[in-house]
Amino acid sequence: MAHNLVDAICSGDIDLAKDILIRGMYADIDSLPANRPGTALFCCCIRGYLPLGALLLERHADVDCKNETLATPLHGAVDNGHLELVK
Repeated sequence: MAHNLVDAICSGDIDLAKDILIRGMYADIDSLPANRPGTALFCCCIRGYLPLGALLLERHADVDCKNETLATPLHGAVDNGHLELVK
């Protein structure tokens, strides 16, 4: 089971991720966990989770936050063909 927001998104547990966001059960929405490809928004964008992406943006996730390879959530969405997220 996922233990935090990024883990929930990366593992595909969208219901848990939404619950974490709605309840405010995250310390830093833009944290960069060492064992994950990027922030919660980045992970959401590479997987194409449009409604969850909107919820992350409502919670002020940083669209310009870069991961270790200097990629932003926009890069993640484009690289994985999730054009609706790009819009």
